[in-house]
Amino acid sequence: MATRSAVTQREIARALGLTQMTVSRALNGSDLLAPDTRARILAKASELGYRSNGLAKRVQERRYRGMALLGSEARPGYNIGEESFHRAVGTTLAAHHWHLTQGWLPAEGLGDAQVVHSLLDRMLADAVLIHDVGEQSPQAEELLLHHHIPRVWVNSGRAWDGVGFADADGAMAGVRHLHGQGYRRLGLAIPHAPTSEDHISLRERVRGFGEACHALGLPSTLLHPPGRVPLCEHLDHLRQRLAGPDRPDAVMCYSPEFIVLLRIIAAENGWRIGPDLGVITFGPAARTVLDLRYTALDQDYASLGREAVEMAWRLLESGDRQPRVLVPVALIRPGSTTTR
Repeated sequence: MATRSAVTQREIARALGLTQMTVSRALNGSDLLAPDTRARILAKASELGYRSNGLAKRVQERRYRGMALLGSEARPGYNIGEESFHRAVGTTLAAHHWHLTQGWLPAEGLGDAQVVHSLLDRMLADAVLIHDVGEQSPQAEELLLHHHIPRVWVNSGRAWDGVGFADADGAMAGVRHLHGQGYRRLGLAIPHAPTSEDHISLRERVRGFGEACHALGLPSTLLHPPGRVPLCEHLDHLRQRLAGPDRPDAVMCYSPEFIVLLRIIAAENGWRIGPDLGVITFGPAARTVLDLRYTALDQDYASLGREAVEMAWRLLESGDRQPRVLVPVALIRPGSTTTR
């Protein structure tokens, strides 16, 4: 049996002897029609079983009830890849009947107007969440301005319209915790020597570590190889830095990957993690603490995702710039990895 196609505004107009524009105004709540005309049109629409095309209306008005999450193939391992971040963004939107779309840009795409315009046109988004996109952020922002679309920069260190982690405060809390446990020679294991071009997380963790050690009168040692090398080549360098009587007695790790290297060195020297070598690391607690049972400076990616969505909604509502929001980095201490 054939199914009848949806009733159109043109059919309503023909049945009433009116123009389609008049019908459209009535169905969209326009104040330009006489009350009796609007009532006649609404009655006929109900009689014929008319249903508005909500998506078409939102597309026309550029109100899609959706957000786009953009990442760069140049930096695929950052927070867009964190399951808890992505899930929090999606569930927060879904709770308000919004949808989420995700897009990946090629490394050069953030500076390519055609790529950005084409992607945003396909994503039907009212706002864009942009995870760390490195040095190309200024070009991307300039292109997004042409779309007049609110944008939230995630973990990019921006003073406005951005969310990130309070990395410096987290490092300070970690230093104070280690000091309270009796450690007096602290080291911070990082991938390479910090520069002004590094990601905001590295610069802020180094800053917080140094300031907290200075405030407590403790020596602070940055543990990194002379140049940028793969993580596997850090082992020999850490062996050298942790040798001798004046070696650091506790190490704060930039990321959980350094824990593996420290465990190898501890085993080689017969050290017990905790009493002989304190270890604390930045990282998502669900992975760092529950799996490895190590004291962690928790990066709460779920809160990061929710804050990003909330900021985007504030931008949509007010149109004003929003000051940066920093998600606290809380100390999670499940075991004895920093207890002497």
